[in-house]
Amino acid sequence: MAISDLLAGGLYIALSIRGADPADAFHWKLWLYTGDGRGIQYHIRNIGSGWITDHGPTKDERNALLLCCLVQIATLDATGGDDQRLELDRLARVDDGRLGPPQEWTCRTWVLAVLERLREKGILRCTDVGAPEEEAFAFGYEHHESANANTQPRPVERSSCLA
Repeated sequence: MAISDLLAGGLYIALSIRGADPADAFHWKLWLYTGDGRGIQYHIRNIGSGWITDHGPTKDERNALLLCCLVQIATLDATGGDDQRLELDRLARVDDGRLGPPQEWTCRTWVLAVLERLREKGILRCTDVGAPEEEAFAFGYEHHESANANTQPRPVERSSCLA
């Protein structure tokens, strides 16, 4: 799937590189593509001795400097998109008031907690959130070097959850 083929309503795991070494892995977030290069990001960031949320509209995430790859995990139904978007927003914010010390969270475990809620509500159609997690890791490691070199456009993969 080409990055130019993104459709409004696509929900993605967005992996950003943290450095040249793949062992440093990735920063994880969820990104809802709303069209015209724009979207809404959902993620947490480690600041000092704790975590803060950083949810909200984004400009063109598709060409972000540190973006490694996007893995599409769901498509919000065009007929129920507004309801599903509101539900996504609500489910992504469940832990906002209780983000504790860094050892209790990582950006990846936060994304997985949101994915589990989405799975329980039927928005994410897979039996286990481990599948999109493994796919994201594999795709991220495959493209880490090209992301570090800022090769554009960044790759997009479709998760088996979309099958």
